[in-house]
Amino acid sequence: MKRLLLILILTLSFQTLARSDDLRDFQIEGMSIGDSLLNYVNIEYINNDKAYLGNNNKYYTILLKQDYQTFDAIQLTIQDKDKNYIIKSLTGKIFYNNNDISECYKLLDNISLELSTILKDIIASKDATGRIAHVADKTGNSTTEGIFFSLDKGDSVYVYCTDWSDKMNYTDNLKVQIRTKMYTDWLRDEAYN
Repeated sequence: MKRLLLILILTLSFQTLARSDDLRDFQIEGMSIGDSLLNYVNIEYINNDKAYLGNNNKYYTILLKQDYQTFDAIQLTIQDKDKNYIIKSLTGKIFYNNNDISECYKLLDNISLELSTILKDIIASKDATGRIAHVADKTGNSTTEGIFFSLDKGDSVYVYCTDWSDKMNYTDNLKVQIRTKMYTDWLRDEAYN
């Protein structure tokens, strides 16, 4: 049931995005790219939950776990030293306990089909990653697989499943992530080089 609800909500949300051609019009659990994180949490929460990404501490994430309608958690990415705490990347996560990653792959396929149809007029390119080793696991035993949609203005939507090895002590998950061009460029060119 949760899978059907997710597809329905994503379909409706992305239809708005396809008409507007602006990533900020897409919402995940009421939050949008370009919003201030301070609209959702206070400074103390941010300072206590801040987790830096990559090699140069240019961006950090905050994880929000509440009773959301569709997702189990929301991960928000903020550029370090941004006094306005503007959201640069927004990710909805669904967790898969008991290593039931096959359900994640089924949902990934369904979401990819929906997004391909809904976003067809604003997709600059669409790339499937295939199943690849996750960069955060130096042993190579964790994998990620997904679909990356580059939009006309350089922003992107990424839907992927991560199958963590038991040694990583993370929960397998599906992520629906929307990113600004600036954040995507940093991930590609700087974060892990």
